[in-house]
Amino acid sequence: MKVSVYSKSITSFKRKKFFKRLKEQLSTKRLIFTVTTGRSGTAYLSKILSLIPNISAFHEPEPNFVDVMRLALEKPELAVKFWVLEKLPFIAKTPHNIYCETSHLFCKGSFIL
Repeated sequence: MKVSVYSKSITSFKRKKFFKRLKEQLSTKRLIFTVTTGRSGTAYLSKILSLIPNISAFHEPEPNFVDVMRLALEKPELAVKFWVLEKLPFIAKTPHNIYCETSHLFCKGSFIL
């Protein structure tokens, strides 16, 4: 069975101490990502969701999927690095137990794990 580039990248990160800490920090969070067509009210939705207690809601926050999306099509391991080194640490630092991100880019090739 052929091992994918994703599996190799994920396995290499799992061996690192920071990954264990990150995994522990994220274990108490619920993650919500929207899948939309774009120009569909996602910015407004994030504003409404941010009014609910215990929700950290963002519309296309930095680090943004757009920064890595096209590059990851040619080098899939970049998507794994983006998630582990940038996006997940950002999510882990948010103050609430529920993280919600509204962005049509999530479904356009960035979430490939």
